[in-house]
Amino acid sequence: MTITTYGVDKCPDKFDEYRCTLPERYRKLAKEQLREDELIRKQALDQMRQWIAKHPYIRRCRTDAVFLLRFLRQRKFSIPKACEMLERYLALRQSFPHWFQGLDPCEQTMQTMGDEDVFHVLGFDAKGQIVILIKSRNFRVDKYDLVDLIRFMHMNVEVLSCDEMVQVAGVVLVVDCHEATMAHFTLFRLSEMRHIGPYINQLLPIRCREIHVIRLPKVAASIVDLLFTYISPKLKHRFFFHKTMNEAVKHLGKELLPCEYTNESEDPKSLTHVFAKRLYDGRDQLRSLDNMEIDIAKFSSVWNKSQTNGYAPGGIDAGMVGSFRQVTDDHPRTLTLQSFAAMERGQSYFSCAGVSASKLSDQLDDIARQELREEERLREQSLERMREWIRQNGRIRRCRTDDRFLLRFLRVRKYSVPGACEMLERYLKMRQTYPRWFARLDPDDGDLAAVLDDCCLSPIGRDPATGRIVVFGVVRNFNAGRFNSDMMIRLNMLVAEALLEEEANQIAGFTHIFDNGGMTMAHVTCWTLDNLAGYLRSVISCVPVRLKENHFVSVPTFAAQISKYCLSFASDKLRSRIHCHTTVEELRAKVAPELLPLDYGGKGPSLKELNGRFREYLSTKRKALLELDDMEIDMKDPREPDGGHEDTAGGELVAEGAIGSFRQLSID
Repeated sequence: MTITTYGVDKCPDKFDEYRCTLPERYRKLAKEQLREDELIRKQALDQMRQWIAKHPYIRRCRTDAVFLLRFLRQRKFSIPKACEMLERYLALRQSFPHWFQGLDPCEQTMQTMGDEDVFHVLGFDAKGQIVILIKSRNFRVDKYDLVDLIRFMHMNVEVLSCDEMVQVAGVVLVVDCHEATMAHFTLFRLSEMRHIGPYINQLLPIRCREIHVIRLPKVAASIVDLLFTYISPKLKHRFFFHKTMNEAVKHLGKELLPCEYTNESEDPKSLTHVFAKRLYDGRDQLRSLDNMEIDIAKFSSVWNKSQTNGYAPGGIDAGMVGSFRQVTDDHPRTLTLQSFAAMERGQSYFSCAGVSASKLSDQLDDIARQELREEERLREQSLERMREWIRQNGRIRRCRTDDRFLLRFLRVRKYSVPGACEMLERYLKMRQTYPRWFARLDPDDGDLAAVLDDCCLSPIGRDPATGRIVVFGVVRNFNAGRFNSDMMIRLNMLVAEALLEEEANQIAGFTHIFDNGGMTMAHVTCWTLDNLAGYLRSVISCVPVRLKENHFVSVPTFAAQISKYCLSFASDKLRSRIHCHTTVEELRAKVAPELLPLDYGGKGPSLKELNGRFREYLSTKRKALLELDDMEIDMKDPREPDGGHEDTAGGELVAEGAIGSFRQLSID
């Protein structure tokens, strides 16, 4: 492909129009491995460009398609992960200019290292991956230092990552350590290695599929062990160590390796000279990367903190997108996230009858300020404190730390940071205690899709008086002969998790309406007491929903006893928000006619049409819902004398764990 110089205006008058030039084989790979197709690619590029344009700290950045696709393909089209990686990439370039800036293949040092055959591009293997050979012995430790090596390697990686076939299929790296001396390994000083780890784990803009290390000297084993403490388990599993060349050839094959490794009569045709020309053709492009800029003051204090958590990034992990704590592999966690500054509160998928987006935004601002005590400084401080608590919490292994996710808990606890942290810990533990309710909330799953299609539970719009999202349930539509209460809870969780991705719903809260007319005994008997107790004790207290009103219509007399049992678990505040109506006519007196579906004498669309719109919304949130499964907490609390225990009864999931660890931060 031809390398072109691109501008760094983050809001250009016109974005370049992407034309896919990938061979058919690589298009198929992109579809199978990255889930890339024309629609996903276009939507992802559009959203990423919007995120860059609205990012308050990014001043200049390339927005051409091939550059952005580096990050999207590396993160398998997880838009927030790609944005996070780009953000860190920009910050890293400025944090370590001696590593990444001023890269020039015509510079004497870079040119000489290239001539000394340190870096070989062997070609593409049977899987379509490009194979790179690094000969350690050819690196002159008497002439160059670690900074020279990092600069040389990164220069080659930058140019490689512009090739779309490399973006899709990735790289196989072969490192030949034969005849490497102790001097080659003592180049890696501890002070540098702690920064190399985050670079390899999260910021290298290329898919590294395999790393083969051949004939590693025993003297280097301890240095490799030390490096491994800074890289992720996922990446460790991609390392292969071969004691002999024969072992390496059995794994790699003879097709691409030079004859010195295979005893063949002649070398295969390599791409090293082709790539060398590409390096020089890309000289201006490498220079243009230095023109990109991010406000490094936002990140420098975080980057300079010492690493105390093994391979946890010692770097830029509190940016605008946030991250999954210690998640460093390339599995997608696709959450349609934006930086907080880019969120428009009044922009909601669910309309508010007769209320413009700007008026709704003002209404939400008033609610946030008056009911939640939310203001910009408190919000930023609370988010920072909560992220610090997550980083220091020894039990939390992986967790979302983006603004939108953490604000769920802060808002429902009205910016009590300890309360929000406690609820988050309970929430994470609850998800693992009840995987049958929370794992794989996929709206396309056969059973869940069937329940959704039956119009059992759907949002019908936003109340113009309060700004709240109104969720309407029709109990008789739930097939209690086919499904039990587990499916009913899964449906509730799917709806709640999906709607909480909208900021308006976090602030204004939810109104629930349940039509119980026509329900049968099967709808009651499908609930076991264990499920009912677990749901009421755990789910209601752990899911960060501001439940402002509950309306129950036409509750039959045989369901009265179970209703009383449920209310015994409710707080006085929740009981005051429950309203029972004997008829639909009574409900109409309490709910705006613009909201009620046509089926219930309202002025809104039919319930079937509203449900169809909700299915469209769910399709945009599917990846975000599935990504929630990647979060993880240690179910055993090491602070407990007996090493902790798991709550299998579904009662009090977390006692003093969250507050205890929060107090250790000494935050007032």
